[in-house]
Amino acid sequence: SSVHVYDPATDSWAAVADLPRPLGHISHDAFARDDRIVLVGGLTLERQAVDDVIEFDPQTNTWAELSPLPAPAYSSQAQMVDGRVVVIAALDGAMQTWIDSANCAALAP
Repeated sequence: SSVHVYDPATDSWAAVADLPRPLGHISHDAFARDDRIVLVGGLTLERQAVDDVIEFDPQTNTWAELSPLPAPAYSSQAQMVDGRVVVIAALDGAMQTWIDSANCAALAP
């Protein structure tokens, strides 16, 4: 759950606010949006996939919960494409694609 940021100007790392809960398998589910960092899905310490969408604001050093995914996902791909959030995930052996507006609300297949 710990998070650190790198400052290339000082070549140093610094701790920032912890994630709201420990998550893993989020490396390809992180992207920047409006000077914030968004994390999509992930795995808990108990290896349970989650439908979480959370956003870090470095200006306030806080995390905020956004509207969740339609289903739990981990090790998926998430990016901003033309102002919309696109998430691609493998669920039960089938590929799912969810697309939404930039506010991450009500992702639809």
